[in-house]
Amino acid sequence: MSKKALVTFVGKQDPWNKAGKPGPLLTLLDGRKGFSHVFLVYTKTSHESMQEKAESVAREIKKRYSVRVTVLELELKSPADHEEVYKKTRGLFSAHKGVFDKYDLFINLTSGTPQMHIALFLLAASGEIKATMLYQPDPVHSPAIKEINPWQTDMPEILPRLPSGSPEPTVESTDLKEIIIELGIVGGSKSIKEALRKAARYANTDLPVLILGPSGTGKELFANLIHKLSKRRDGRFIPFNCAALTETIAESELFGYKKGAFTGAVTDRDGLFRQADGGTLFLDEVGELSPLVQAKLLRVLETGAFTPVGGNREERVDVRLIAATNRDLDEMVNEGRFREDLYYRLNVLQIQLPPLRDRREDIPELARHILTRFCKESGVEKEFTEEALRALMRYHWPGNVRQLRTVVWRLAVETDGKKIDLSDIVLPFQEVHNVTTLPIEPYNGFNLEETVKTLEKYYYEKALEISGGNMSKAARLLGVSPQAVSQRLKTNKTGRKRRR
Repeated sequence: MSKKALVTFVGKQDPWNKAGKPGPLLTLLDGRKGFSHVFLVYTKTSHESMQEKAESVAREIKKRYSVRVTVLELELKSPADHEEVYKKTRGLFSAHKGVFDKYDLFINLTSGTPQMHIALFLLAASGEIKATMLYQPDPVHSPAIKEINPWQTDMPEILPRLPSGSPEPTVESTDLKEIIIELGIVGGSKSIKEALRKAARYANTDLPVLILGPSGTGKELFANLIHKLSKRRDGRFIPFNCAALTETIAESELFGYKKGAFTGAVTDRDGLFRQADGGTLFLDEVGELSPLVQAKLLRVLETGAFTPVGGNREERVDVRLIAATNRDLDEMVNEGRFREDLYYRLNVLQIQLPPLRDRREDIPELARHILTRFCKESGVEKEFTEEALRALMRYHWPGNVRQLRTVVWRLAVETDGKKIDLSDIVLPFQEVHNVTTLPIEPYNGFNLEETVKTLEKYYYEKALEISGGNMSKAARLLGVSPQAVSQRLKTNKTGRKRRR
């Protein structure tokens, strides 16, 4: 079950009303349990800021409930301006979409001004934010809470309007197809099509993008795709891996340094932000950055300015930032290992790339594509048999597309003749610790009987290995008779010697 989160403006009657009783927000939280996260939105104008009140509300919520609280600022010229409140509220939800999408979202229509309630209602009713609306018809005299699901009622449908001149991009567009082929992004699965659709749409903006997925799934390829489809395509695309670098090296690489900044700095050097000016900077494994570098990165995102190592003047750049990680940044934020404010700035737009085992239907096309490219570059002729491709589909690919590419290259070199057959394929069998490593659903070419046999073979061999070849101990581990182990040993021809 998904976790629940509440998004609410902070009102004048929060946390306590004029009578000293719990205000609308506390009343709602008393009546509706089960929220794991509350996002408090306070407004800031030229003559008034609700920040102090928001912090007071946050303290009271943490005291009364076991819930995480995040305070967000919404800067306005006038909280009574319907158009401004709507646009700014829409921008806030867009900026934090990656975070809000992790939850079953609820929005509070009781705290705040009528303009804020209208903005939230329109955004939810149009489907721009998928959320259930909560309100209290009479918060002063009754704690009763009602909810509105506008897409499930007889209310008129409100549709968001696409900006003029910005039609919905499609995976079938000619430009996108050509770049996909050029980059070698292959696959027709639903998850890849969705990632491509998002990449095409996100290319139309300069907002930061966070690409999530295990190592080897093609995060850099998708970052490059966004760049090549964007207005920055004539600028540079610079990838940088943040992992395995010391804080000092990462800082000087990203922001550059001045002559004399440290031993060996005999001349000024531009960092990657300066080199990517007018283009796109891709930061892979962004979760590995130190707190110091995280702080400087946040400043660049907020102001477009940074100071080189050893420098005393800020420099400004115009750079589109795309970040990627295989880590759970949300969990790192909870543990205090990644800045929450930086997380929100990076996670404006999000693309999730699946592991290869979750899109097995793409494996034959991928394997053929990799082999065709290799043969073209090497001047050889090779092709897979159907049996070989089915074997590749059965494997779990912990290294994802990167591992598949390595295996295909090896097969192309080591296999005699033009056909790569089932007998040519030797793949390590992953140790199965729990059911999450198994295929979650059948796929084209899936064979239940063969899969069960493979798992049985693995567990019998593993039990014999753990027991040192003692069949009686192996049988006890597996919950079967020693005769069953003996028979399986003969069937599998494991070649293990029985302990006397």
